[in-house]
Amino acid sequence: MKNWFRVKDLIIVQNGFEQFDGTIAYDAYSFEGEKLDGQEIDYKNHIYYQR
Repeated sequence: MKNWFRVKDLIIVQNGFEQFDGTIAYDAYSFEGEKLDGQEIDYKNHIYYQR
């Protein structure tokens, strides 16, 4: 699969794209299901492997 990667503490979702693009808006959720503001979160700080 091309559209996921291992995260530390958030689930980051981006609908409508085959591959994740950090320059386009995305939603972020905690593991408890709380929706967070994706615009305020830098996804690079929440993944194990930097691309």
